Amino acid sequence: MPIANNVSLVLFVSLSLWACTDSSSTDESSGGRGGGANGGSAGTAVVSGGRAGSAGGSAGSAGSTAACIPLIEATIRDFTNKHADFETVQEKPCVPDMPCWEVDLMGVVKATLGADKKPELSASGPLVDKLGFRQVAGPTSFAQWFNDVPGVNMSKKYTFEGLAPSGPAKTYTLGSGPFFPIDGALLGNVDLVNPATSNEPDKLKDEAHNQLFTLEAHAEITYHAGANELMIVEADDDAWVFINGRLAIDNGGVHAATPVLVQLDKAAVTLGLESGKVYPIDIFYADRKLFGATLRIRSNMTFSKCL
Repeated sequence: MPIANNVSLVLFVSLSLWACTDSSSTDESSGGRGGGANGGSAGTAVVSGGRAGSAGGSAGSAGSTAACIPLIEATIRDFTNKHADFETVQEKPCVPDMPCWEVDLMGVVKATLGADKKPELSASGPLVDKLGFRQVAGPTSFAQWFNDVPGVNMSKKYTFEGLAPSGPAKTYTLGSGPFFPIDGALLGNVDLVNPATSNEPDKLKDEAHNQLFTLEAHAEITYHAGANELMIVEADDDAWVFINGRLAIDNGGVHAATPVLVQLDKAAVTLGLESGKVYPIDIFYADRKLFGATLRIRSNMTFSKCL
């Protein structure tokens, strides 16, 4: 996968600045999707509906809304191209002048987390995009993304350490672009094993980094109404964020680094948030194509665990 192109970077900066200063009311539940390699519709609501339920959360002190530097524990799972959903995600051959897959694919996962606090595939069988290419083999293969499965993946713990808050909205940054947190670890840097590549340039690129992996992180935030709390997730490839068990950021699909925004004040009703209460936030990410990976999160939300 290519690293974020100039268009994506410009849109990411523009979205960041707009989100930090905009306080006008809109009809969307949240923010919108920035353009990826082949564009995207800025301003599209990214919060999905979901089942009605109690607001949940436990009471927390109002305190200061100044963002701390979050410390988030995560699990990374390493795969190779033996897995049907990694690297060889499409079944049809590529057609000249036509992409081999959908760049941005919303609706891959259900709008609420499953009972095991993991995302669930929205399709009952293979998930096929509008171009006719298979994105996910099915619910069984998708469940392996975020669960330890001997012979399929290997996992290790990983600590997200944020950078110090900056800018007028005091946003901090988690992750990076490029994002290669397991180089030389787990299944190793060679990802093209089924079959192994005979193309020397591809072989060298493959061996440079350990790619084809997922990340799962769970934490807690306190919601402060009127504080313009936001999160922007720029990802290559899939990324989903659930707040209070409900989908808040939908950035699915195999694509170049693409930013998606959620503003909590605009999404509070959909997410079932009440000011001053503590809610779980669950972050899921997948790097499914060579050769590049990005996971960059910018936010000013108040996390419970900080450096």
